[in-house]
Order: sequence, then C-alpha cells, then structure tokens
Amino acid sequence: MNSDKHSVLEDQRESQTSFLAVIDTEKQLLASIYSKGLLHSDTIELYHKVRAGYEEIILNNHQLVELQEVEYLLWKLHYKHIDEFRKRIRQLSSNAENTKTDALHGNMDSQSIIDRHLEGFKSFLFKATEFYRNLIVELRKSCGLPAKVLIENNNDNSFFFEPTNKHKCEYACHRFLVCLGDLARYTELIKKPDACKWSTAATYYLEATRTWPDSGNPHNQLALLATYVGDSFLALYHCVRSLAVKEPFPDAWNNLMLLFEKNRSSHLHLLSRDAFIDFSNPSERCCLQEYITSREFFK
Repeated sequence: MNSDKHSVLEDQRESQTSFLAVIDTEKQLLASIYSKGLLHSDTIELYHKVRAGYEEIILNNHQLVELQEVEYLLWKLHYKHIDEFRKRIRQLSSNAENTKTDALHGNMDSQSIIDRHLEGFKSFLFKATEFYRNLIVELRKSCGLPAKVLIENNNDNSFFFEPTNKHKCEYACHRFLVCLGDLARYTELIKKPDACKWSTAATYYLEATRTWPDSGNPHNQLALLATYVGDSFLALYHCVRSLAVKEPFPDAWNNLMLLFEKNRSSHLHLLSRDAFIDFSNPSERCCLQEYITSREFFK
C-alpha cells in the first residue's frame, strides 16, 4: 500500500518536472519569435519541442495532471503563432502599400517576404490540423477507447464518438475538435471572401457539440460562422444555445447583445416600416403602399 502511494507521488513529481520543463522551453520559443521571427529554423525547432512536450503530458500523464489546463496551454501555443503570423502579414502588407512609389525591385522584395509568410502560415495551419487529428486518435487509444474514429462524408472527414464514461477524454476531444474547427476557419480566412467555404469548420464544431453537449463553446463558434454568411437568425440560435447549457461560453451573453445591437442598427427596420400585415389574413404580408392603393384606404 505504502509502495503504491510512493509510486504515485513519484509519478506526480516527474509529471510536474516535465510540465515545468515545457513551460521553460516555451519562454525560449516566445523570445525566439520576437528576436528571430516565425520562419527561423530555431523558432520552428522550439515550437516542435514545446508541442511534443505538451502532447507527451496529455497522452502519458493525463491521469496525473489537469488535462483541461494542458490542452488550453497547447491551444494557446498554436494561437500565439496564428496571431503573430496574421499581425506580421498585415504589417508587411501595410509597409508594401506605403512604399508603392519606391523602386520596382524593392516592391518585388516586399511581395516575396509577404508570400513567404503567407505560405508559412498556410503550412503551419495544415500541419497543426494534422497534429490535432492525430492527437484525438492517440488520446482515445491511451484511454482505452476505439482508435478508429474517422468516418467519411461527402465534404470532408468527420469524427464520431460513442458514449463512454471516459469523461476527461471526451472533454479533451471536444476541445480538440473546437481547435480543429478554428484551424479550418483561419485557413479559409486567408482566402478572398468569395472563395471562403465554412463547411469543414462547421463539421468540426458540430461534432464537438455531439461529443460534449454540455459545452457552449462550439455553439459560440457556429454563431460566429453564421455571421460570416450573414445569417443573423442562425447566429442568434447558436448564441442562445451557447448560453442554454451546463457550461455556457463565457462571452456568449456579450456576443448575443452585440448581435441584437447589430441587427437593431441594420436596414431591416426601414423595410419593416414599409410593410403591412393584414390581421384578417396574417399569412399574407404586403407593402403598405400597395395595400392603401388596392383598398383605397383613405376614401
């Protein structure tokens, strides 16, 4: 009994040591991003080292560590890169715009740097997507769940999870699906607006709602997608769903208020002012001017 207790304590100490080592490496990574840039080989090497460290903790020590905290830090690692890539590309594009009057050679160099960062960003998103997809499979294996979770559909690959009692695994998998949805969303945002397709991101978010129905996070992301396509009613639906669960999304209420405010200031009230409903036949809706003319309302 004492031997088992000692072994558990020893494992916990080793886990904590590994965790602190990853945190220390991540500090080096941040310093490298700011001093050498995202595309430098040292930065890329440190990123892979930090990612592998978090992955090992999740897969091998998920019984000993707070899995929710580690998966959050793992996504924070990826989002930091996404944010830095976007800021860097915006900055480079702005600088290129301001120097259009300069020599042609200088403009070509600027565009080359922008293209390199765009390709680097696309590559990062693609590889991060592969990483998260594989992580879901490996985590399910380590939790004793069926490893084959991939099923084919007409648009893309999706995940299906059978109900289990492995709550920590299910929660983490739902979070990883949200991350996959976000990665798919950022991949589309790189494209021109009329070329964006949101079906892949939506598929991941919907699977996340099925995997962990108590979470409001995936519904909030689905509401965001709805705003991209201008579907205010669908956005409202998912905003409400993100609140009406055991674990509401923290910013869901603010997002709901923003949605109401946006629609309140839209042109819809101008259209409704010109509409008239005949309460004797409420299924029919017509323009007020047409109603006045047809019924000779003022005679």
